[in-house]
Amino acid sequence: MLYKSVFYCIILWLLLLLTSGCSPHAPIVIPEVESGKFPLQFSIKTGDFKDSGKWWLHLKSEQLNQIVDEGLSHNHAVLASKERIGQTLASKDIAWSRLFPSLNLGVSKGKNKTIGNSTLGSATIDSASLSMSASYEIDLFAKNSSELSAVELDLLASVEDHKSLLQETAKNIVFSWLRLLELNSQIELSRQTLEAEQESLSLINGKYRLGTARFSDVLQAQRQVLQLRSQLLDSGSSFEQAALNLTFLLGRMPGEIELREKPKLDIELPPINAGLPSELLKRRHDVRSAIARVKSADFRVGVAVAARFPSLSLTASSGYHSESLSDIVDPGNMLWNLIGNLALPLFDAGGRKAEVVRREKLVQERLINYRSTLIQAINEVELALRDLHKKDEKIELLSRQKEVSGLNLKLIKEDYRQGIVDWFQVITIQSQFYTAQRNQITAQREKLEIYVSLLKALGGSWADEFMANMAKNNQ
Repeated sequence: MLYKSVFYCIILWLLLLLTSGCSPHAPIVIPEVESGKFPLQFSIKTGDFKDSGKWWLHLKSEQLNQIVDEGLSHNHAVLASKERIGQTLASKDIAWSRLFPSLNLGVSKGKNKTIGNSTLGSATIDSASLSMSASYEIDLFAKNSSELSAVELDLLASVEDHKSLLQETAKNIVFSWLRLLELNSQIELSRQTLEAEQESLSLINGKYRLGTARFSDVLQAQRQVLQLRSQLLDSGSSFEQAALNLTFLLGRMPGEIELREKPKLDIELPPINAGLPSELLKRRHDVRSAIARVKSADFRVGVAVAARFPSLSLTASSGYHSESLSDIVDPGNMLWNLIGNLALPLFDAGGRKAEVVRREKLVQERLINYRSTLIQAINEVELALRDLHKKDEKIELLSRQKEVSGLNLKLIKEDYRQGIVDWFQVITIQSQFYTAQRNQITAQREKLEIYVSLLKALGGSWADEFMANMAKNNQ
């Protein structure tokens, strides 16, 4: 009966599974960072690390929160990365399927006609068959299981790469948002300064008509007004460019970004505790990915090594053959066969050996990339900590410079009204005050970018939670 054929195939597969062996290749052990070369702490000491979660929430902007959420869901690079995870997941299923025998069911019905001679004549013979076949390669040296382990690690690396991309995408969106705020603040500053310059131009024109001001003063005032108008145009173009860059990150078609909130760059930020460098490496998604890729490449060395050893495959089939369908399952019509195939590589001009060497070199390459990723992770945090400390000092100096320039401008304008100085000196001090204000706005934006970069470099769990929620919603 047919069910007996299925039963025999299942028993055969179990026997073959029990005869599978182990890989002749020993798995790699990721080396520890050399003693004395790994920093015990960062140069700027802080407290124990505290996960900031979705760190863009520290910027206290509801519109920014909505924009980041939109970008994480619709950014094209993020969407493409999700598809890469799906591809790797399918590759895992393919590798998993190779651990099982392939079963095929065949049914055929036909007629055979023989052309006889004048004595026997022709004859027509009916035939019918029902069969099931199974083929299986015994995993003697763990070639298939090593490939499965490699693909599983590829999948882990793809997931960690996706989390790193989420972190990077969120950072880029925040950077574009901060650039918009900076430009918007500078545009507002330029407008206020332009109004003041236009008032000064009216004042100088009046003094010139009264004969108390020189024509050169009028020209200098006009030049200052024209220069500010030009800067306004440039800032407007830069704002449009930054808005287009942000819409691209959000996965939108080109369009405008309307700021629904009053721009604010001078934000009081909570302190950041970086913790220890050794703890950092456990949180970084790029480090996790690098480790997984080293192990994946090493398992594929095992696949290449196993290819140099003999392979054993078995093919079994069972079924019925009859001249009619009515008695096809009659026990007397049952046929079966079992074929074993042992293949031993004898000569390939060193091809298999070269493949082992190639994959071993790939492992060494990925080990180097892993060490580079470790150093980069430490450097990112170290650099951000130092830059943040220096930027605080610079903002304090710019604030004092702005205060001094503003006071100096009031005094020099009073001196001009009294005829002590000419308008060129007023313009010089006024330009210094305007530049000090612009520099302060830029420095505030740069400080927020460094703050965000530090939070991103420290890693955290929000990307893990984001992926978990995404998987839950896709169920």
